[in-house]
Amino acid sequence: MRDERQDSGGSAERLTLGAVLRDFVDEFVSTDRGFTHTLLGLLRDPGTTVRRWIERRDPRLTRPARFLMIVLAPLIVLVSLTHWGAWQYTEMERALPPEYFAEGSILEVVLRWQLALYLVFLPVLALGTRLAFRRSGLTLPEHFVFNCYIYAVTCLAFLPIMLATLGEPGSWATALFWLFLVACTGYYAWACLGLFGRTIGVAVKAVVVFAAAYVVYSLLVFAAIGVAIGYQAARAAG
Repeated sequence: MRDERQDSGGSAERLTLGAVLRDFVDEFVSTDRGFTHTLLGLLRDPGTTVRRWIERRDPRLTRPARFLMIVLAPLIVLVSLTHWGAWQYTEMERALPPEYFAEGSILEVVLRWQLALYLVFLPVLALGTRLAFRRSGLTLPEHFVFNCYIYAVTCLAFLPIMLATLGEPGSWATALFWLFLVACTGYYAWACLGLFGRTIGVAVKAVVVFAAAYVVYSLLVFAAIGVAIGYQAARAAG
C-alpha cells in the first residue's frame, strides 16, 4: 500500500490531542469561522450569508451539508433516546389491526428511517424555490445549498421544542408546535428576501413555498410509513 503522505508530495504532521482540540475550537467555538460563525451569520442575515457561500465559497463558513449533519446529529440522538412523538404513533396504531405490527411498531419504523425522513424535506424545499424563483439565475444545486442552510437552522430551533414537549403533551404543546411552524415560515421568508430580492412578491412566494413543502413532506412521510407498515403486514401474513 502506498503511503498517502508520499502522494501528497510531502510528509504530514502527526495528529496530536492539542491539534484536535484546536480544530474543535476552530469549528464550534470561534466566531471568526466554522459552525458558530456560520450560525450567527444565518441568524443575523441568512440571505447574505448563503450568498457568501454560493458566490465565493467563503472558507470561513461551514459547508452546507456538513452544517446540516452537525445539526441533525443531536436531533436524531434525542429522538432515539426519548422516543419523542411516540404518542401520535400510538394513536395511529390503535386504528389499525395488530397484525400490521408483527415486525415492529410505527415508532420503530420511524426510528429506523428517521435520517431519511428528515432529509426528505430538503429536496421538496429546493424544488419549491427553484420553481418559485426560477428568474433568480440560481441553479438547482444552489437552491439545495440555500435550503440546506435554512432548514438546518429550523431543525436546530426545533431542539428546545422537543425538550419542552417530551412525554405525552397536551393542547399547549400542539399550540407551541404551530407557533414554531409560524416562526419558521417567517424566518424562511426573511431568508428568501435576502437572497432573491426584498419585495412583497418574494415574501408571499416564500410563505407559499414553505407551507406547500410542509404539506407535501407530511404526505410523503405518512405514505412512506404506510408502505413500511404494509410491507411488514405482508411479510407477517406470508
